[in-house]
Amino acid sequence: AGSAITASAIDAYGSVTITANEALTMTDNLLSQGEVRLSGAGIDVQDVFAGLDLVASSQAEDIVLKDGETLLSLSGSGDNGVSTQSLLASGDLSISALAGAISLGQVQAGGGASIEAGKNITLTDDLYSTGNTTLSSSGKLSAQTVVAGLDIKQSRLSGSTVFVDGSSLTLDNTGSGTSRFASVFATDDITLKGQQSAALADLIAYGGDLNINAASLAAGDVYSHAASNLASNTDQWTQASGSTGSVTILTLNDLSIDTLQATGQTKLTATNGTVSLLNKADLFADATFTAGSAITASAIDAYGSVTMTADEALTMTDNLLSRRDVILSGKSVALANVTAGLDLGNTLSIDATRLDITATDGSVSGSNLLSNSVLHLTADKIDAANVMVGIDTAHLFTAGEIRTSAHTGHLGINSSGSDALNFATLLSNGDVAIKASGNAVSAGIVSYQTQLEAEGASFSVTTLDGSSASGVTK
Repeated sequence: AGSAITASAIDAYGSVTITANEALTMTDNLLSQGEVRLSGAGIDVQDVFAGLDLVASSQAEDIVLKDGETLLSLSGSGDNGVSTQSLLASGDLSISALAGAISLGQVQAGGGASIEAGKNITLTDDLYSTGNTTLSSSGKLSAQTVVAGLDIKQSRLSGSTVFVDGSSLTLDNTGSGTSRFASVFATDDITLKGQQSAALADLIAYGGDLNINAASLAAGDVYSHAASNLASNTDQWTQASGSTGSVTILTLNDLSIDTLQATGQTKLTATNGTVSLLNKADLFADATFTAGSAITASAIDAYGSVTMTADEALTMTDNLLSRRDVILSGKSVALANVTAGLDLGNTLSIDATRLDITATDGSVSGSNLLSNSVLHLTADKIDAANVMVGIDTAHLFTAGEIRTSAHTGHLGINSSGSDALNFATLLSNGDVAIKASGNAVSAGIVSYQTQLEAEGASFSVTTLDGSSASGVTK
């Protein structure tokens, strides 16, 4: 039509194409067995279904889709954008409003889904698609649950949830404000990019990698699993082709995650803000956390190495257990228990590892700091209960007994400040070297096998177990 089009209900046994130079408005539902193409300066419609078997649906009093994949396309060319209730396509879904906003109810696509708006994209209900899915907005994005990789047809036929592998999800937003999602799930990669802040309850890349670039991020449960066969076994993490299950998150400001699990490498970076892990993190490969401000974490179980670097304070409120090296640095570092060199899977000690802890302008504190080979502490002030190197960490955890590991230990303590360095126990199956020119050093028990060298204002030890020592007062 040369101007506007207004229509009531339409039941179509073939395809439907409606083109308006001005507004396209429907006051009732459009149900079609064939493909549907709607375009206008603005689109305001109710429920629109493409690929619906009208006869079978009427008999079953339920939605029955025809075989094959049928396209549903909505294109709004003006400022008014696109507004709908429920949308269902047995095939691909395409919605565009390059100059306006998009407002949708529930969306289901038996193929891929592409939604692009010049302003906000708002879904008041869930979005489910079988194939790759992209939401792109120059405004902000908001939705309930967004799923890429749900087999719409098979799920309807079986009455249960059926997934397909290899469906990715991309959320791209470049406007201002905070984008919000209740839950985001894909059976392949999830990519969130743009300059906006993002808030999500659950973020799950089950079979792919997770990549996020945003001004800030507040997320609930974040899972990135290199896994497949979701419908048959959601607990078994098996390697999916081409996937590592990595997590890469870069924010300009704060980055906060409730629970984190990743089968691949993890890299969290808050350039000017804080990194916060509120609950236990399970990391199955190397992990790097970097913050322009502080890092705060609860418990971490790591099967690879762990590196944390904070420009301000680094704080851990629970245990950090790592199979490989642990490197921690902050203006001050406050820890509970840290172990480097513990095989979490088999509880067997492994290759020689190192634990490095550095406070650049403050103190280091901790209860039990353990490494099966090398441990370095650097700080103006240190308060630690038990500092042990060259010990069999697995035997300590399983039997509660201290015995030496197969790796020669080296314990190095360095301080250029004037505050006291206090320890309950210093233990090494190799040497101990302390350089603290302006500090008073005190320890309850010092045990070593080869040599103890101490440089400090004073070094006071209650019990000394070793053969060669210098700079020590008992």
